Amino acid sequence: YRDPMLHHDFERLPNGNTLLLLWEQLPEDLVGQVQGGYQSEDEGQKMYGDLVREITPNGLVVYQWKSWEYLGTHNISFYSYHISSAERQPNGNTVICEGAPGRIFEVTPDKDIVWEYINPFFGQVGAGRAAESINSVFRAHRYGPDHPGLQGKDLDPARFANLNRLYSSQL
Repeated sequence: YRDPMLHHDFERLPNGNTLLLLWEQLPEDLVGQVQGGYQSEDEGQKMYGDLVREITPNGLVVYQWKSWEYLGTHNISFYSYHISSAERQPNGNTVICEGAPGRIFEVTPDKDIVWEYINPFFGQVGAGRAAESINSVFRAHRYGPDHPGLQGKDLDPARFANLNRLYSSQL
């Protein structure tokens, strides 16, 4: 299976299928509503949005989550020009990392967003140019509380309750 719109990450699933993160051309009636997106210099005014797609080994699409289907439902529109990922969870949900703005969220098989997290830690970049502050996240993995690396750790979520409440009232 080859798709020229695959732009960063894929995961081979235990069932033999593949989870992909790709771009797809947005319907023309949505282009004016989208904040962000990738516009190709070669293709004029076409705009592309991110989607997560699961395909079988034969390339049959069995699941997809399109970012533009959520326009207006959150204050943040999904767009990441680099560094992002998608990872299927044991419960069938998908954790999606929108890398450039540091957003991580989980989507059910019915495409409901069940939680999201915005990285509150910013770093400085910009050697030889004006420095900018970014909170990008390269990739995200979710580990269950039974993961060996978490044994003996304080996993009380109340301990970090005030760390990131930016969008918690909107879900």
